[in-house]
Amino acid sequence: MDDGTVTGRVLLVLATVARQGPITLARLTQVTGVPKPTVRRIANDLARRGMLARTPEGYTAGTDLERLALRITRDDALRRTSGPLLLELNRRTGQSAWLSLIDGDDVLMFDAVHGPLAPPNGAYPWPHAQKLEGYLGTATGRIVLAHRPEIAERFERLPIRRATPHALSSRRQLAVELRRVRDTGVAAEDEQFRLGWSCLAAPVRDAAGTVVGVVGLTGHTGAYTPGRHAPTIRLAAERLSEVP
Repeated sequence: MDDGTVTGRVLLVLATVARQGPITLARLTQVTGVPKPTVRRIANDLARRGMLARTPEGYTAGTDLERLALRITRDDALRRTSGPLLLELNRRTGQSAWLSLIDGDDVLMFDAVHGPLAPPNGAYPWPHAQKLEGYLGTATGRIVLAHRPEIAERFERLPIRRATPHALSSRRQLAVELRRVRDTGVAAEDEQFRLGWSCLAAPVRDAAGTVVGVVGLTGHTGAYTPGRHAPTIRLAAERLSEVP
């Protein structure tokens, strides 16, 4: 079963433990066909990284591997739910509907259905850790800053950079806006990140109540009034938050 490559052996050991663990070193060596010293080195390294765990009965799946499996399972369920929901949002509003997920300090686009006027490149701002100041002008970022204080705390050390003349210009204005986001359950911005485009967003939560994603609508300002769709986007966020 050993394919001979380092990567192949690591994946083989990992997959074998995931399927058959707890499994002893001797049995793991027998099943994989990898030399025992190599199996021991790989398994112990994976255990140090949290992918495996050592128990009296042998090696078993580690905490990080279990978390990864749970995330993959949830993402699959979320994608099955988000696809039809975003399509429904798009049909009801005529705007681009999207779902993004929070990954550490990053916000990554997970799924999207575009309206008749798709936003240009860069109109969907998925901020990265090194560009937290980009959160200021976006509805997505305001959801993150309003509901994830550990990210907001890091943002406080960065300068405010206005993307357009309509953007907020002070931390006092931002504080007022974030209170509004928490009170209303939605974040809206009109041409504050990119001229000609407006956005509405609401938080998606996990079973523990932590905000783990953002669902929203983006459309051309001339044909789109974000506040009009606040009840719709709140309902969409509630439906996505119910995904196990």
